[in-house]
Amino acid sequence: MVEAYKDFWKRYFDFKGKSNVQEFWTPVLTHIVLVIIAIAIVSGIEHLHMLYLKNIVFTFLAILGLSIIIPTLAVTVRRFYDAGRKRLSAVILLFLAIILNICADFTHIYLLSFFCTALAKLMKLIIVLTALRSSKDVSAEELKWI
Repeated sequence: MVEAYKDFWKRYFDFKGKSNVQEFWTPVLTHIVLVIIAIAIVSGIEHLHMLYLKNIVFTFLAILGLSIIIPTLAVTVRRFYDAGRKRLSAVILLFLAIILNICADFTHIYLLSFFCTALAKLMKLIIVLTALRSSKDVSAEELKWI
């Protein structure tokens, strides 16, 4: 498990090759746990009125969030390829989900906001389900889009 997390950082810009299920889910779950711990610290700090410590935790979360964007995209692309999907489909799904979330946040029409949010969640679900698939050894011509 530790090796999978180290591999996440070593292959920072590696968009080629494959990543198995453990190489994908280990960093994802590690980052979720780190965020939960940080939120617990911040909520504890709220009661102690230690604003400087709260700012340190938020700075840590911001740095973590910015630093994992590229390797998360890389491991997702590798995971899609390992699951028998085209690499570009992962990129398209991720960016469409981000754009739809932004549209949902900035629109003032309730139905359009709901529709954008639902589509973004569907794309995220497709990404998660693809990441859970077992590895497949297929040629480049046999790769599927979604």
